[in-house]
Amino acid sequence: MVTSLLCHDEIKVCRICIRWLMVQAGGVDVAPMLPVIDIDDSVRFYETVGFDVERYDEQFAVAHLNDQTVFRLDLYADMNAVTSIEDKPWGTHEFTLTDPSANEIRIGRSIPTD
Repeated sequence: MVTSLLCHDEIKVCRICIRWLMVQAGGVDVAPMLPVIDIDDSVRFYETVGFDVERYDEQFAVAHLNDQTVFRLDLYADMNAVTSIEDKPWGTHEFTLTDPSANEIRIGRSIPTD
């Protein structure tokens, strides 16, 4: 799927290029972390309503729609208010905030690959 640029309709870009441009421009990729009490039930629920859910293990899954990450599912566990800032093995530099209602917000950016 491609779309035209707003000011230059002669230029067409795909989602991969848009994501790359966002990172180059310093954009932030945000996907909420939803704490769940039963990962299996949650995965089934979100698949039933139309999301593609990718399981990583017994505690973590990611919901996608149209090849875009929409939110993450995390089995509820002891949560810290803020985690340390770390480079993750999946290629992001990130930390996580947890609000008083146990909603986690992961803040991060892709680590440039050269």
